[in-house]
Amino acid sequence: MKKFILLLSICFLVFYFNQGCLGIGEKETVIDLNTSDIDGNNALVFAVRDNNTNISQDLIKKGAKLDIKDDDGINVIFLAIKNSNLDIVKSLVENGASLNVRDHDDNTPLIYAVKRREEEIAKYLISKAPEKTSEESSSQTEEANE
Repeated sequence: MKKFILLLSICFLVFYFNQGCLGIGEKETVIDLNTSDIDGNNALVFAVRDNNTNISQDLIKKGAKLDIKDDDGINVIFLAIKNSNLDIVKSLVENGASLNVRDHDDNTPLIYAVKRREEEIAKYLISKAPEKTSEESSSQTEEANE
């Protein structure tokens, strides 16, 4: 039930923003996109976890925090990779998501994508990764292939 209510809230936010509603009556209404439930999940976490590309992209464009983690401590970029959703990964990266975050196993998003055999996502992340020395790249590739 809690998930349904939050999903309904997400739908309201998307409708609200798509209609250009910035205020009601004389007073301006402010919505905090980063409000979270008791487990620390916000609208972006639920949208990415549910693999909803349109809502995720709308929330990202409207300024949702990109470094947010779900209730298990997993950053949203890892959730997008887990769901094989290149569009959400691109939206996150293009709007400033860090490629240096680490998961519980100390994987970067690139290493996580390689381990999950997400070839298109891995290629995209490589194209966006900062330059590294060949020694660092070899070390990470060997680590991913273990």
